[in-house]
Amino acid sequence: MPLEEEHKDNTNDLTEEEINLLSQIRQSNLSPQEYLQQIAGEHVEVTPQYKIDDLSDDEVYLLDLESRVGELTDEEAAEALSTAKSNEDFFKKQIEGIRKEYKEREDLQTQQEEALREQE
Repeated sequence: MPLEEEHKDNTNDLTEEEINLLSQIRQSNLSPQEYLQQIAGEHVEVTPQYKIDDLSDDEVYLLDLESRVGELTDEEAAEALSTAKSNEDFFKKQIEGIRKEYKEREDLQTQQEEALREQE
């Protein structure tokens, strides 16, 4: 019994604002977590996630190289990578440019997909 009495006393400590919030959550027919996610979704701007960001610099370089020259053997890939990395500053600039290009492509593809969805 003492626990129940203590619990009842805590409910009396709710402010009018807290009571209104609980009522809004109940009226929404969502769980508290779903309610919070819905509210957060209305106010939080999502930063785009790019597939290219999941790849290492070496993978980005080789992916781009293969897209331009075709399939490479392991030896050719290793040699090209070694040559490219011989000038580390220039290699970093290349990678930045490649990542930027791929992100722009991905943004364009996303925009085209959204336009198609809107037409349907």
